[in-house]
Amino acid sequence: MVALYGLPIIFSVVMVATLPAPLSDTLLLKLRQSDGATCGSHQYNNEDISNALNAGCNYLDEDETVGNDDYYNDYEGFDFSTSSPWYEFPILADHDIFDGSTSPGADRVIFNGNCQFTAVIMHTGASNDDFNECDF
Repeated sequence: MVALYGLPIIFSVVMVATLPAPLSDTLLLKLRQSDGATCGSHQYNNEDISNALNAGCNYLDEDETVGNDDYYNDYEGFDFSTSSPWYEFPILADHDIFDGSTSPGADRVIFNGNCQFTAVIMHTGASNDDFNECDF
């Protein structure tokens, strides 16, 4: 596994239709009551988040990853509501699904080993290669 910014990144090569990944009750309620997430100047709707989550989970299910860490390192002290290990997948400002042919950008969807949505985080406003949590 190859890490980018100290987090394992799962890259999508082939999109496979899947059912939406499970969400914790709290996160599901938060998503339903919001229009998505705002990461700095980027706005992601719930479909963008779901598409990135499903793409990342497809790679996790296929054991296809790139990165040099096995788990997301919680250096920023996030209080995630899901259990570890955590994984990340890029969510792109142009609303496309990341396929490895472009830069992953600064924003990530975080999910755990059970493919439960955990957070949307961003490099914007963070020092070094740290992350901040996006707003819902």
